[in-house]
Amino acid sequence: MSAYYYTPVRAILVGALVAIGFGLVVIQGRTTFEDSALNVTGMLAPLVAVVPTSDVGRCWSVAPVPRPIEPDGSLANWVVSNVDNNVAAL
Repeated sequence: MSAYYYTPVRAILVGALVAIGFGLVVIQGRTTFEDSALNVTGMLAPLVAVVPTSDVGRCWSVAPVPRPIEPDGSLANWVVSNVDNNVAAL
């Protein structure tokens, strides 16, 4: 799912997961365990949104420019910079 980070729908994916995470934190569970699980899940949902998978896959209809991977298969510098910035912001 986080391979969609590399497509034009990146903003929608990130926004939706952050909103879902907020909703999970706001919802109160019936038991302490359920409430804690909802809170932890809600805090991790934005992390899933801003830290994409390293397997870029082929889920785009048009190849992105700039490419998210280098010719050797490693992530491009712009992806690593985005992830560092996003995690620091969280």
